[in-house]
Amino acid sequence: MKILKYENTMNAARSLATHLNYGQKRFSPRPWNKNIPEDTLWWVVPSNEWPAYRYGKYVLFNDRGYTFCGLHVEKGLGENVALYYPNTIKKGWIMKNDWMWHKFIDDISNNKISQTIQQLQKYNNEKPNLLVRGGLVVDPSDFDPHAPKSDEIWFEFDNDKLEITEVKLPSRVISNLLDAKSLSDIPKILSTMDRDELGCIWIDFHILAKFKTINTNEEYNLSSLMDCNKLYKNVLALLKQWVL
Repeated sequence: MKILKYENTMNAARSLATHLNYGQKRFSPRPWNKNIPEDTLWWVVPSNEWPAYRYGKYVLFNDRGYTFCGLHVEKGLGENVALYYPNTIKKGWIMKNDWMWHKFIDDISNNKISQTIQQLQKYNNEKPNLLVRGGLVVDPSDFDPHAPKSDEIWFEFDNDKLEITEVKLPSRVISNLLDAKSLSDIPKILSTMDRDELGCIWIDFHILAKFKTINTNEEYNLSSLMDCNKLYKNVLALLKQWVL
């Protein structure tokens, strides 16, 4: 397994944004928790706009002793929610046609994303991870799209086949996805859900490569470490068509 050069996600995200902004200024590094920037999840967003729910964005975070890097795409709320909670429109939570989610789901259905993840698997010689998180929005007046979701399913991807590796479903809002055997099953399953019910569920979808985190007490051959240039060229650039 490859080793990231950076001591923490903050340094990695900032270095990645600097690399991407060479000759231009478009990407913004954003922490989830500004109070603990070195240890929190970071996004690298293709805009200065914030919040940036509608964009696909690069994501970096630590979990289970590893650093995960990849793509994060969000499914916001349906227009049925806005009928009862019009303030959700001002907050940017209601999905419009310009949300990346629509293209993302279409490209899962037409196998573009599966082909891309297979390239990612080939480069890393490691099964990529898919992480789907979902939360039912019962009261939009007391909702934070960036807060941890109640439910999550971790998959390993192996040549378009999905294997579930970890499940947490206290609310069971995405429990239907347990039936997904391949990536293309996911949009099919979502399409069978009640439209109004699905409109009340916020979904975070991640495509992730897993890396070892550097140990500052050990010595390394620097050429063997994954810096932001290698990370982008060999991993994140494969996902760039959904980072818009």
